Amino acid sequence: MERFVIHPPEKALAHCVIGVNTGWRHEYPGVRGISHLIEHALLLGNKEHPAPDIETFRYGFNNDGRTLPEMVLFVCSCLGDDLPRAHDILRDLVVNPSFDPERVAHEKKINILPCTLVGKEETDPYPLALDWIKNLLFDWDVSLSLGTAADLEPLGVDELVAWHRQAFTPQNMFTCFSGAYREINNDPRGADQRQAVEPSKIQRSQWGTKEKILIDPTYVGVEAAFGYTFTDHTPAVDILQVLLGNNPLSKLWTDPFKRHAYTNFTDAVWTSTGGGFIIEFSLNDAGGFGLIREELHRLFDDFQVTQDELASAINMRSLHMAKQVEDGMRGLVSLLQKYPLATLKNVDGLVESYRTVTRDDILALVHATFTRENEYTVFVGPRG
Repeated sequence: MERFVIHPPEKALAHCVIGVNTGWRHEYPGVRGISHLIEHALLLGNKEHPAPDIETFRYGFNNDGRTLPEMVLFVCSCLGDDLPRAHDILRDLVVNPSFDPERVAHEKKINILPCTLVGKEETDPYPLALDWIKNLLFDWDVSLSLGTAADLEPLGVDELVAWHRQAFTPQNMFTCFSGAYREINNDPRGADQRQAVEPSKIQRSQWGTKEKILIDPTYVGVEAAFGYTFTDHTPAVDILQVLLGNNPLSKLWTDPFKRHAYTNFTDAVWTSTGGGFIIEFSLNDAGGFGLIREELHRLFDDFQVTQDELASAINMRSLHMAKQVEDGMRGLVSLLQKYPLATLKNVDGLVESYRTVTRDDILALVHATFTRENEYTVFVGPRG
């Protein structure tokens, strides 16, 4: 049998994220969509870098952005030797904008306004159920994440300047590196010289319910989502994701659940207002919704975990974290969406803390979190 080893290249990749802790969840009526608009507008160029796409391509990288509920991220990946230059370009674009009215208007027309229609006629139950369980858990509205045409149409340079002045302050921003890091000197220009401004407050959508049922004959498939809030992002939360995940060790891979669902998805989402534990099932038919719920109640009422199961879950979660850290920009962005920034400053410590999780920690988390009083549910299907 032939055998060979693929070694990492000497010029390994480096990744840089410049983030602002204000996202679409902070937008209020009249400016909905401005986070996505400013993400695009900042990367169009400024006085120092009028053609950033051409400039960065010479170094073999390009800048990109992500608009999230509580953050806007500006990202780039490059060879480690080019990181200082890549960071300098990206940072200057983000903190020293030159909003050209014509370019902003063109970008809004071509790439921003069409996004307000994305998902409005979604017929796939899987993303619908996932979006709605997050709506209920976090009092937000995913359908507004990219704004509304009514709000975006009148937004121009003046509004972008005001939003940038308010949100893009050093107190409200961070920079994160991963991969082949090179020492970066802090550039004192721009945002670091500005006065702190009170950031926008979280905007809440009051749904007034813990249950959402969406029935439409055009839906293809049946989904059930269950959500539970939690107040602290402890290591036990990560380990429990394995014990309740889509894997052979999972408590949800047992016969009672497999009888009614052909797959499941589990996630723990952290926000500035708390966390949400999400379990979603792809059901065999609509009748499985009530039966799955009953099985979950039975599972959580008498939850058990052996020491061997716990040890395996800890190993699996440690492996998953290592994969995320090594997964380049995709892994880095995923980590920033799932964990408090304070936790990510010591990823090694987080992985080490997994070893300290006990069976009592898991049982205490289950009994405090997975109660009927703390349960949110979503059903999506062609019939009830």
